[in-house]
Amino acid sequence: MALSTATASPYLSPLLRLRSTYYRCWYEVSRGLKWVRRHYHEHPACTLPESLTTQQRRRIEALQVKYGIHFEDQFHVSTTLENYEYLDLLDQTKEALGWNPDLHKEMVDVGSLNFYYAPALHAFFQPRQLQGIELEGYRIYTNFYSRFDYAQCYIRPFTNTSYTVMDFCDYTGSADGITCFYPFVIPEPLVAWRLPLKVFQPERLFERMTHSLRRNGFVLLMNHGEEEARWACDFAQRSGLQLQGPPLPIPPLFPRAEIPIVSLWNKP
Repeated sequence: MALSTATASPYLSPLLRLRSTYYRCWYEVSRGLKWVRRHYHEHPACTLPESLTTQQRRRIEALQVKYGIHFEDQFHVSTTLENYEYLDLLDQTKEALGWNPDLHKEMVDVGSLNFYYAPALHAFFQPRQLQGIELEGYRIYTNFYSRFDYAQCYIRPFTNTSYTVMDFCDYTGSADGITCFYPFVIPEPLVAWRLPLKVFQPERLFERMTHSLRRNGFVLLMNHGEEEARWACDFAQRSGLQLQGPPLPIPPLFPRAEIPIVSLWNKP
């Protein structure tokens, strides 16, 4: 993928602004409630589903051997497969870029949702410390558990892992490595995820990542398709990060609407 600069500001339609106003009300309610039930848990799948293709099963078995993990022994089938998908994306990135990240470092994940992929990050990076940061960590699901509740389940096996509900733009810590999967760099996906435009601050987000990254540290970005990747790369470059090799499409383990585009950055 050739890197080109995204120069024009995204167009904000009246409909997008109207939807944003509606979601802002729910966003403020969610922040005010800080709903926590705790004790969410998942029954382990124990086995991989029969619906997997031969190719998918072989790839998962290869990851199990390489990283010494069996996510199905701890989590529900959907969480199990999502973690194998993230681990596969990370492993493909490592091979495609000839990247050998240092293990046992202090890491931060930006925009962690309910942090369901924390086990995959542990398997790949073996971090000394891992912190997941999510803006809307108290969003409530239909079963009346929140993202925070789910995150506590997924990080429970790891004593060196935390989940913090906050705006990463206000983060004051530092890290050796930062992962950021599918950040909002254009407004439409943000509103589609029921977030208000008031939290759309991609320039601040990338500036904070650069500021928080220790010298010679890395930022791993994953984006949905080429348009989002162009915007993300532009923000990353303007924040002072240095690109390590061209952004690359990574074939996902399971079908997606758009191929993930990965880019690796460091702080010189």
